[in-house]
Amino acid sequence: MTTEEALTAELSGLLRLDPDAPKRLASRENSRLEYKESFNWANRAKYGKTLAAFANASGGFIVFGVQDSPRLLLGVNDEIFDAIDLARFSAYLNSAYAPELEWELFSTHFGGVRLGVLYVALAKERPVVSLKDDREGIRESDIYYRYRARSQRIRYPELQSLLLERQHRERDSWLDHLSRVGRIGVENVGVLDLVEGELSGRGGRLLVSSDLLEKVQFIRKGRFAQSGQPGAPTLRLVGDVEAVAPNSLAPVRTVARPLVIGEREILLAFLRQERPQAPIEYIRQACRETSLYMPIYHFAHSANLGIGELRDLISGEPRRRNAIHKRVEGARVSPVGTLNAMTPQAIQRREILEALAQDDVDALRPRDRVRLFEAITHFVPTATPAALLELLAELVQDEFDEASSNVRSICRKSVAHLDEAMNYAAVRDAQNPGIGS
Repeated sequence: MTTEEALTAELSGLLRLDPDAPKRLASRENSRLEYKESFNWANRAKYGKTLAAFANASGGFIVFGVQDSPRLLLGVNDEIFDAIDLARFSAYLNSAYAPELEWELFSTHFGGVRLGVLYVALAKERPVVSLKDDREGIRESDIYYRYRARSQRIRYPELQSLLLERQHRERDSWLDHLSRVGRIGVENVGVLDLVEGELSGRGGRLLVSSDLLEKVQFIRKGRFAQSGQPGAPTLRLVGDVEAVAPNSLAPVRTVARPLVIGEREILLAFLRQERPQAPIEYIRQACRETSLYMPIYHFAHSANLGIGELRDLISGEPRRRNAIHKRVEGARVSPVGTLNAMTPQAIQRREILEALAQDDVDALRPRDRVRLFEAITHFVPTATPAALLELLAELVQDEFDEASSNVRSICRKSVAHLDEAMNYAAVRDAQNPGIGS
């Protein structure tokens, strides 16, 4: 399977047609998808910003030929799309962002129309950073990240994660080198200085001429030449391999690092259905927050805790212990507001619940936030409400910090209710050993 075929198959798995409208996409923009009606060179800064955000997150696709609101399949103009100057666009991206983005431009047929696609892979060296001021408010040294359906400046938790990831890559690279040295034997190992062109070791020195040094490349096994192009210059180094004792390398010390967890991180981890490496720490932090309405069952389920283990864990936390305990002991999140009255507020709640029942999340975006969160406390999902969780994650990401205390309070209740509806039964019925496992 070629790269283009593999990417086409991956994209097809992300796109879904609306069963009630064959020319409309049911799949919304998300952390790996963005739609554009057409390609326009004047918008290259927008495309570059989105590609950089994708590359820093998990890779993604910009799909051309899709109208916004509703997401209608229009297809691309063949003459315009086929005339895109790849070299020119590549030169722009290389001048605007570093490290270099790994991207592909191709087209595919979906829903009976031809779509243009810009794909970018997850960057091997993150973060990808803006190199210069540009349009769309882009500034030199900006780092962009993909948050659901938005490409924006990276926030601290994600930036910290990328920096820690880089540290871990460097550590793993050193450990890999040391492991190889141990297998080969330190007396048989040389170091090639790619700046000075000197290969040095216990057996002496080898100088590589400057003209050849400039051409030396590290190449992967099976990739000695690209299609239609000559192979890269290669130095073959030959030496004897000697076995070493298993205890010749010192064990690696594991260093625990603190997690940066706050209210937003707890809410977003649940709404994005993330399975954090330390779910118990999220529960402990939830006990320390000023509000008792934090999602806790999602993290208990992730940690394989039963209701007894969760109760014991919370008992050891001094702050808000009694209030949180009431929820663990069976007190449910109470619905906010009535549905049966003929007041404007009650009518709005019923309308929102009707939209939720039909999974019409787009209809909820312009709704009053208070009415929206109140209605959600009455909503009982029969399956994972992915689109609703995605919308709430977007609202928490973009609006929570600036919202009034009343809006934030009802938002927390709506999130805690969904967590309870989706996960409480599984935690209650769990027979896992939990913390002691």
